Amino acid sequence: MKLHQWLLLLFVASLWATSFTAMEIGLTEVNPSSVIFWRMWPGALLTLAVVLGMGYRFPRHPKFWFLAAITGAVSHSLPFVLIASGQQYIEAGLAAIFNSALPISTTILAHFFVRNETLNRFKTIGLILGFIGIAIIFGKDSLQEFDLRSFGQVLVLLATICYAVGLIFGKALLATAKSTALPDGETVHPFVICAACMVCGALWMFPMVYLLDGELQVPQTLGVWGPLMFMSIFGTGVAFLVYYHLLSQVETTKVAMVTFIIPPIAILVGWVMLGEVLSPNMYLGMLIIFLGLMFLDGRIKPLLRLLKINIAD
Repeated sequence: MKLHQWLLLLFVASLWATSFTAMEIGLTEVNPSSVIFWRMWPGALLTLAVVLGMGYRFPRHPKFWFLAAITGAVSHSLPFVLIASGQQYIEAGLAAIFNSALPISTTILAHFFVRNETLNRFKTIGLILGFIGIAIIFGKDSLQEFDLRSFGQVLVLLATICYAVGLIFGKALLATAKSTALPDGETVHPFVICAACMVCGALWMFPMVYLLDGELQVPQTLGVWGPLMFMSIFGTGVAFLVYYHLLSQVETTKVAMVTFIIPPIAILVGWVMLGEVLSPNMYLGMLIIFLGLMFLDGRIKPLLRLLKINIAD
């Protein structure tokens, strides 16, 4: 990756990390589904405006829009609502740590549903370390007695499963976009895919708000509107446009390093903005999860070779 690509990745990670604190602030005045409604719609309209303003066109193929609708639900609206619901009971920084467990869920689902992505020794070790890290973060008390705090942590973990399912549908969407030529032979731009998923995700928020809470709640103070609009415009619209831009230029495994960058920033922002302090076991669990992620994506291999440790794939 070039320097400007690293800077863009750090920029995206910072926006997504800050969004956890913004959600925490939004929850002081409105319910979780309303927080995500206000997160999704301005951000989705921004991506749509960018696509239309740059003259890109959307494909009309029904399969593209079917996959965009599914991806929008399981990659955006549903996991966002789960995370916001979980953050009613846990800290923003802790939610970011659990969110970093996404590759664990992805690896498990890919083993069953994605060709040529079965488990090997490295991935198995990574999964074991990941589960150990999660158990440490939960703590002995939570494992013995399930309370609201435990429930909040489970909700965020469920969000990572949604993201993992979304990645599988997202791959199918990308394949469909590549095979779907526009009328003049023009290829589908990554921004178009981003906007399609965002708009579909925002549309899903109408039934979700009604089913979960009955009505849309509106923030009453600028102190809440400000963080929500920052999260929507920058943490959602701008961040996903940049993310899709990076995916079109950089290897997926390298872009996935955003997983390692988000939690430390989220913990720092939560401490500065909200005075949140995490316990030592949460930091230990985060480090073990990170070690597991290094096994999952093979990033640990050069270090093992340096230490002359041989683990066959």
